[in-house]
Amino acid sequence: MRKNNAVLFIVLMLAQLYCFAQVKIPGQVYTSPDGYVTYVAGNLPLIMSVPHGGSLEPASIPDRACADCVTVKDAFTSELANEFLTEVFNQTGCYPHVIFNQLHRKKMDANRGIAEAADGNAEAEQAWLTYHQFLEEAGDTIVYHYGKGLLIDLHGHAHTIQRLELGYLLTAGELRLPDDSLNLPRLINESSIKNLALTHTGEKTHAELLRGEAALGSLLGTNNYPAVPSMADRAPQSGQSYFSGGYITDRHGSKNGGTIDAIQMECNQDVRFTSVERKKFARALYDQLFAFVSEHYLDPACLVSDIAEPLRHTPVTLLPNPANTRLTLNHVAKGSLLYVYDATGKKINEAVSITFESDKVEIDISVLSPGLYHLLCRTENEIKPIALKFMVLR
Repeated sequence: MRKNNAVLFIVLMLAQLYCFAQVKIPGQVYTSPDGYVTYVAGNLPLIMSVPHGGSLEPASIPDRACADCVTVKDAFTSELANEFLTEVFNQTGCYPHVIFNQLHRKKMDANRGIAEAADGNAEAEQAWLTYHQFLEEAGDTIVYHYGKGLLIDLHGHAHTIQRLELGYLLTAGELRLPDDSLNLPRLINESSIKNLALTHTGEKTHAELLRGEAALGSLLGTNNYPAVPSMADRAPQSGQSYFSGGYITDRHGSKNGGTIDAIQMECNQDVRFTSVERKKFARALYDQLFAFVSEHYLDPACLVSDIAEPLRHTPVTLLPNPANTRLTLNHVAKGSLLYVYDATGKKINEAVSITFESDKVEIDISVLSPGLYHLLCRTENEIKPIALKFMVLR
């Protein structure tokens, strides 16, 4: 029996390695061999993690019995994530990366270290490893294509105050400090958006990114979804319940290095518990989260490919980006060859109209569906083509 178990384990591990090795197609669902973790591959610089929404309770995994184990699932967070995924696709034709833990929290908690998460069970440990491998793969994909990105770790809370709680790994007491204190290196180094705070090209301070006019919490407030921290609610008051972020935000955010920032989003019951409210909130979350991502993680300077000369080394520009019906490619030599591809790599030159005018090119993209596209420009003097990405929005 032990020999058979060993063989089965090796087979499962090989299947797991194959699952991670394959090139993932945006929008396609990839499920671990045991069925415990699901990854919807994306093509945007955005990851959504759903660690506590699962409902599977296999008998082969005993209930976690560790000291202080939390085993209550976050109701309707998986459903909310699916609504958000659908809304993003409907609006853009693109996909965020979304990772679901399908196991009930009493069996495995993906937002804890492995000892507490799996309580020593090998099957649960493998599910935990898979979950975090998928998160790392999503992050690596984003860094490869965009250079930086954002992870939203989606949760649900049952606190009395009906508001969204955004966790940046800063305590409620730290958030109550004045802006000057939040902008000190000590607190920036503790922040899960450390990379954004240190590299922000618009010169917004760390405090402004947390609760300024264009902070995520403030943007959500404009859609009548109160959030803390934000301009309207700068910090939890003393005695108020608040989740500041957990294992996933700490491990996969930029606090400890890297260019993937992370925010733990705790959703109140009012936005989760009915289908109507989930749909409404998913739309508002798309509107404001995508505005936040577009400003901070879709910088045109990041939209380059390693198969081509980086954009910063060439005067060529592609504007506007994102676009609606027309694009202008500036500083292009007459006679250059242009190739347009969709997100799957299929050449679609016949779907666009390309007109050369002096040192610029006008591209009519009115017939293209919303989504992410690639443009290669090969000039006479360049050994490598210049590669740019552009997004079509409607």
